[in-house]
Amino acid sequence: MNALTGIDLELAKTKLSGFSVSGLATWMIAPDLDLCFDMGECPLSALPMNHVFLTHAHGDHSRCLLRHDALRRMIGINKEGVYYLPEEIYETAIDWIKAGAWFEGSRAKNPKVPKLIPLVSQPAGSEPIRLHYRDNLSVRPFKVDHGVPSLGYTIYDSRLKLKQKYHGLKGAKLAQLKREGVRIEAPLHTPRLTFIGDCTADTLWRENEIWESKILVIESTFIATGEEALARKRGHTHLNEVAQIMREQADMIECEAIVLKHFSMKVKPLEALEAALKVIPARFHDRVYLLTHLPKSMQGQSLAELAWQGI
Repeated sequence: MNALTGIDLELAKTKLSGFSVSGLATWMIAPDLDLCFDMGECPLSALPMNHVFLTHAHGDHSRCLLRHDALRRMIGINKEGVYYLPEEIYETAIDWIKAGAWFEGSRAKNPKVPKLIPLVSQPAGSEPIRLHYRDNLSVRPFKVDHGVPSLGYTIYDSRLKLKQKYHGLKGAKLAQLKREGVRIEAPLHTPRLTFIGDCTADTLWRENEIWESKILVIESTFIATGEEALARKRGHTHLNEVAQIMREQADMIECEAIVLKHFSMKVKPLEALEAALKVIPARFHDRVYLLTHLPKSMQGQSLAELAWQGI
């Protein structure tokens, strides 16, 4: 199993590539959006991405953050990368970066620190934060229950939309109002992609807004019946808990695609597929995808597509 070999998905008109195995590495690239989530490894395809969102400090999610910054400079990318992370780990991250530089032999008293942007949890419905290099994209960070400080991230398509009361006016009149300083437009934010690193199911129940994202990427570390309590104890989600939410909250789930990732190293890909087909409600099979290394011909297909093939 090569943690640098990603699985490619194209969901809701968005290209994704990622790898996620519990304890080994997690990373995901969204090239259309110019961003990455987590950096447990740093594939070369991640280097052009200018925005990196770190969910938490565990090494299988964070250890190659500095590698991303260093390799960008090595291949001649002069634009400064932007690294978003939970505010609680901001100061520690600076110490970690400096210690890493000294460990590698830097003699500088204050080694260069990449552009880190600390974020705090924002309540649902709050105005999202514009991405540093993309005016048409914004992010809402939200609290995640995992045992260490952790954030999930919802990325929004952001644009201005004509206010309802000005609908029907001709272009000349609208232009006149704008010249007079009247704000005829209001921001419109459409949730496109939500990524959660590690979490207990409590987060999935509490953060109702995540189920409005076109794409939702969540973990499902444990799959064996009877391991639900162990999953919670270790700060993770069990596949049965995901299935329960789908059964009990089906009408509120608007996602076009739900990606399950971060299966335990003990779980074989075909075991994960078999378990998901068994417990995920059938009405969601055409929307659920597994980020696990199934045979190449089976990757990137929904549960429904795989079931139709008799898998």
